[in-house]
Amino acid sequence: MARIRVGLIGAGLHGEMHLATYSMDDRCELTCICDLNEERARQMAAKYRCDWTTSVAELASAVDGASVATPDFAHLAPALELIAAGKHVLMEKPLTTDVAEGERLVAAARERGVKLMVNFSNRWNPKFLAAREAMSSARLGDFIMGYSRLSNTISVPTSMLAWSSQSGPEWFLFPHTIDVVRWIVGQEITQVYAAGRKGVLTDLGIDAYDAIQAVVHFGDAFVTFETCWVIPNSWPSVVDSTMTLFGTAGRMEIDQNDQGITVAGDRFETGAPYGRYDQYGVPRGFYLEGIRHFVDCLVDDRDPVVTGEDGLAVTRAITAIRESIVSGGPVRVAPRSH
Repeated sequence: MARIRVGLIGAGLHGEMHLATYSMDDRCELTCICDLNEERARQMAAKYRCDWTTSVAELASAVDGASVATPDFAHLAPALELIAAGKHVLMEKPLTTDVAEGERLVAAARERGVKLMVNFSNRWNPKFLAAREAMSSARLGDFIMGYSRLSNTISVPTSMLAWSSQSGPEWFLFPHTIDVVRWIVGQEITQVYAAGRKGVLTDLGIDAYDAIQAVVHFGDAFVTFETCWVIPNSWPSVVDSTMTLFGTAGRMEIDQNDQGITVAGDRFETGAPYGRYDQYGVPRGFYLEGIRHFVDCLVDDRDPVVTGEDGLAVTRAITAIRESIVSGGPVRVAPRSH
């Protein structure tokens, strides 16, 4: 059987995880890398032994499906071009940072008959898989309340991302937590009420929120989502993550900060969630499992477990959160499209 031809658009931080995954999967052939930065594209192509280009159209002609790992705000154009060419798309989270753009992508993929998947990697995280099983088994009773925090040290917006002003913690971090809670509890978001603060980052020339807190309603249940992008770099990990969910008959807590290992050298460190690690030269970890699932879907011609509609639901929720911060009041969330 011929191998599936895959490619990547956007060879940055997250993009290389896709390259590493594709390059180690015998079922697919990594054929091409596309990036506007010609030098970056050339370097990654040499490392992963494939062609490179700065043209999405040229990549589209060489693949059956491709990952889009461009910055958060730049997902629409390359994904639409791939879909128009009849190619399957794996989108890094978020689907888009604009509801109308997300609706265009979902509608285009449906009309063209191609697969559109969003890489919400926490759906493959063993801790959250166990949480979903506990919730769906009814051991905790009916879901009533929760709290979820996912934050980064200030190094992320100031050093890691060159495009922080065109994103923010709401687009960079909330997609992870909002999607995984929505998936765990199996309910749709109906309303949000949020507050946000700017100051630290704007003083540094970065137009992004320092912190956001949002009460998100799932019917008559609710979850407080919290994110902060200005944690001091002295924090022992680049990530600060914890979640607590309450039911009528129980409670569970998922602590992503304690990975069971601490390191004391020139500073005290705890391991970030083990989403990706090297196992004797082979990339492993739940960050990669969603990418492998995309290959599964292309090889077996089946629908992905995370769809464009799931991504659109998250984009709608985050957009409502941003609107609530500005208005100072609650915002209803439009129902999921079908």
